[in-house]
Amino acid sequence: MTASPFTVLQEVVEELVRRHGSVRAAARVLEIDHAYLYRLRTGEKNDPGEELLRKLKLRRIVTHERKEKK
Repeated sequence: MTASPFTVLQEVVEELVRRHGSVRAAARVLEIDHAYLYRLRTGEKNDPGEELLRKLKLRRIVTHERKEKK
């Protein structure tokens, strides 16, 4: 089973925070608001724009599933 895209996003943000020492420092490097980065880290936000995805070295992939019939 693959990780959810939101989990991957949170993992990448968490790695950046560890590497730079704090959410504020990582946000400074990414040139984004630290509060937004914190919300991405906690999963409160989960839809960053293309520019931030590029900075995080991620890409958006949209998939579809068939609904189960009742």
